[in-house]
Amino acid sequence: MRILPVHQGTPEWHAARAKHYRTASRAPVVMRESKYQSYNELLYEIYTGISKEVSAGTQATFDVGHAVEEPARKIVEGYLKFPLLPITCLTDDEYLLASFDGVNEEHRVGWECKQWNEALAAQVRAKVLYPYYFWQLEAQAAVGDLEYIIFTCSDGTPEKSVH
Repeated sequence: MRILPVHQGTPEWHAARAKHYRTASRAPVVMRESKYQSYNELLYEIYTGISKEVSAGTQATFDVGHAVEEPARKIVEGYLKFPLLPITCLTDDEYLLASFDGVNEEHRVGWECKQWNEALAAQVRAKVLYPYYFWQLEAQAAVGDLEYIIFTCSDGTPEKSVH
């Protein structure tokens, strides 16, 4: 695994994603389990280089999700007793790319955080995730050669954080 010197959301990160289009977040689309993009839309995006414009509402949802990551990371780090580093990585052959919400320093444990909602929290409690989430985690595990990934649904508070 090769760590890229980019931070999620920056122009450099977007450029890396444009160059390496086989990303963990696109794995659900490839597996035809995405609720946000069809397989044909992904093929069009890759072929033309034209991405669907993100609406203001969707961007606001992304922004809230990113805002809860830091406090949620601190909660999980408190349980684990070690830090989780947000990094973007490529497989050694540069075939797959993943942006991790967190990985431990030994690169054995991953962490993925999603914004709190009751339906997703119920899935986490039942330990059964929709395939949409499963395929992203599988791709992250492949990129990082991780032993396991902690999946968190959180609003950034301990009261609304499930793992």
